[in-house]
Amino acid sequence: MRAAAALYTGWMTALVGIENLITIDPEERDGSPLITGTGVSVCRIATLAAEGLSAEEIVRDVFDNHLSHAQVYAAPAFYHANRPAIDAELVARESEHDRLWIEHSSKRHAS
Repeated sequence: MRAAAALYTGWMTALVGIENLITIDPEERDGSPLITGTGVSVCRIATLAAEGLSAEEIVRDVFDNHLSHAQVYAAPAFYHANRPAIDAELVARESEHDRLWIEHSSKRHAS
């Protein structure tokens, strides 16, 4: 039994918690949840997954192997765990994008 306990203890020290894969910093990207150590947002990964890309495709084709599978899988998990707040933020950003587009278009046509 001691050998199993020692194995289990050693295994535990090698674990990476999901909280180490996602970072939220109010000073970075307006507090958007990001893949730790990257500028890649949780929303970007979740959107790619929702569009039907597999984790393998996201890692290999979109991010040229600069993200790990763990990072890619953490993003949709985080999104689904926090869906109402993230969806509200996406709607707010889309509204702001639309407002700026209209403002820019009207200035361009006025000149």
